[in-house]
Amino acid sequence: MSSNTVEKVQTKDLKEYKAFFKEIKERILTSQVKAALAVNQELINLYWEIGSKIHLKQKGEGLGC
Repeated sequence: MSSNTVEKVQTKDLKEYKAFFKEIKERILTSQVKAALAVNQELINLYWEIGSKIHLKQKGEGLGC
């Protein structure tokens, strides 16, 4: 194989390698964003439930405003 052919093969392999890892990085980032959104949604639901319970407790016992 000539050196020119070897360089072409190496260049092609390098491009495929970079594309492969770019795809992996994108999948990781996407999963991280989805996980963060899911956690935030759970926290919002928790805080809403806690606030609702506090409100009902205050209303039922005549506490607070």
